[in-house]
Amino acid sequence: MNKNATRSGFTLIELLVVIAIISILAAILFPVFATAREKARQTTCASNLKQLGLAFIQYAQDYDEQFCGCYNNAAPVTNRSWDLDIQPYTGIKVASNSSMSLLEACPSDTVQRSANATTRTYSMPRPNGGGNGLAGVSTIVGGQTVFIGVLQSKIPAPSATLLLVERPETSNNMSGTACSNADRPMASGGAGAQDSNAAITGNPIHSGGWNYLMCDSHVKWLRPEQTLGTGTAANPLGLWTLSDTD
Repeated sequence: MNKNATRSGFTLIELLVVIAIISILAAILFPVFATAREKARQTTCASNLKQLGLAFIQYAQDYDEQFCGCYNNAAPVTNRSWDLDIQPYTGIKVASNSSMSLLEACPSDTVQRSANATTRTYSMPRPNGGGNGLAGVSTIVGGQTVFIGVLQSKIPAPSATLLLVERPETSNNMSGTACSNADRPMASGGAGAQDSNAAITGNPIHSGGWNYLMCDSHVKWLRPEQTLGTGTAANPLGLWTLSDTD
């Protein structure tokens, strides 16, 4: 036997060591990659909200400094939700059954809608079903509900008042009045989709928080409990209301 012969290949032990090292690296890196992907989706969502905020402000400038309400269900403009009101300012016209990419859809919103519905992730705040949020005050016109939008002059702290929140629900669809507003960030039972009848539960979709659009068009990531002020999850105050003292 030639003792000077060159050895080729790996031993079984060496292969197992290499496989073990690769497995350890994969276990370390895969969560990092997942976090990076979510951060990218969160950034896209924040960009969507920023552009929607600018559209809301442009709308208000054209309508005597008054924001649109969350929806109008009275003739002759029935079933008109806020996304339709600001549509001329977003530069994107879309039918309710379109599959095109929209500013109104967060890329992390994976809640399944019906086959003929287009995802709308965002909703206007209407704290605890009342009229002290940007969704506006409801009134009845011709037997139908209309939400009267808020004047900019009635918002004492635009940078600390919510304009849009995330609400990923099965019935939150483009051009629909359902889920055009949100009453609270979570139910006391732990639902996490910005309302008591949430379609998803558990933690919010952006690493334990949501993106929130303020009335001055800036976007901020917050945990839902940071938005409550002196209120509760079931009855939010703070950023949810027009008041800047709660």
